[in-house]
Amino acid sequence: RSALLCGLTSYWFKQLPTTIAHHFLDQPSERFLQVKKTKPLNLEIIVRGFLAGSMIKHVQEGFLAPYAHDPIVEILPTLSPYEQLPSTCVHLTTKAQGNQHDEPLPLEAAFNNHLLTDTDWFEIRRIAAAVYQLGFHHYLAHGYILADTKLEFGLGVNAPHQLMIIDEILTPDASRIWLANTDQENQLQPSPLFTDDIPISSDKDIARRYLKTHHPGDSAAMIPQMIAHELVTSYLNVYEQITGTTFLVQLDNNHQNDYPAALAHDDAQYFNHLTTG
Repeated sequence: RSALLCGLTSYWFKQLPTTIAHHFLDQPSERFLQVKKTKPLNLEIIVRGFLAGSMIKHVQEGFLAPYAHDPIVEILPTLSPYEQLPSTCVHLTTKAQGNQHDEPLPLEAAFNNHLLTDTDWFEIRRIAAAVYQLGFHHYLAHGYILADTKLEFGLGVNAPHQLMIIDEILTPDASRIWLANTDQENQLQPSPLFTDDIPISSDKDIARRYLKTHHPGDSAAMIPQMIAHELVTSYLNVYEQITGTTFLVQLDNNHQNDYPAALAHDDAQYFNHLTTG
């Protein structure tokens, strides 16, 4: 999985325009990225184009504080789950440690706790919206809907006041990705393909939904190999559709020529501690 995510992250960093600063320098090997040294901001940026994930729960419960800075907050209660938002919504969460979950972080609280300045926020919102739009259109052209994504930012060490994107970007680990619907002429549409009133996912929601359905409230529950295999297969499909290349990586002797089985075997444990962003 690390090779797949490194390769996809490398691909996306190379697609960014020069007006968007980032820490990526090179990918010297399958599982490693060479990056600039930065001081990470102690928060995470969520960019949403659809009403999905924890945003659905927040709207249903009337908890709109995380979105109060955005004019979209006025119409959120009128939208249906999985509906496209009228504009891109950028908001904040805490950066959880260990097995804790990220929590919504109202913009005013971030300012009051000196996690970022208003100048930082203006630049972060500009960059985050631009990255989402780039990713959305590219994903849609390849049969997917980028519903939302998580970004992280840091300050350059050699350029202390320069904000730059760090960590991974636009991957199935950091995003909510759905299969796109088509019209009667088989043209892709900016809306998800549904099954049982739920968008068909190509991201960690595959594991989240299994755990929620079969082990609600059980933080020690494990996903079976079958679900891990399904999840990794979806990751591989995303990688190959988006990059236009075949995923190739050295496997151990027990899983030669079966990438989903190899990755699922290595990563079943990983997917058992998932947030619900």
